[in-house]
Amino acid sequence: MKIYYTIQSFYPHIDGVPTYLLNLCKEMVKNGNEVVEVHLRPSGDENQDEIKGVSIFRVPKDPIKSEIMVGYSKFKEAVYKECHYNKNEFRKPADQM
Repeated sequence: MKIYYTIQSFYPHIDGVPTYLLNLCKEMVKNGNEVVEVHLRPSGDENQDEIKGVSIFRVPKDPIKSEIMVGYSKFKEAVYKECHYNKNEFRKPADQM
């Protein structure tokens, strides 16, 4: 199975959520899954990397276009609604989210 995660920051920038996600990803890779993680790229970091079997993609942090932030906000809201209220957000066309 191919599994995608997106987060604002990720390893090697240590914090509680990135550390938890890295440990989760390592276990998923051990179980035969292909894991891809996407996050905002801090200055000086590479665009792509592989850490502990996880494919890492970093997208530019600055400048971020307003359309990207609007789309990201809608996506986060849809995930929240789906997880907490079972609203079937992902059955809707993207432009109706």
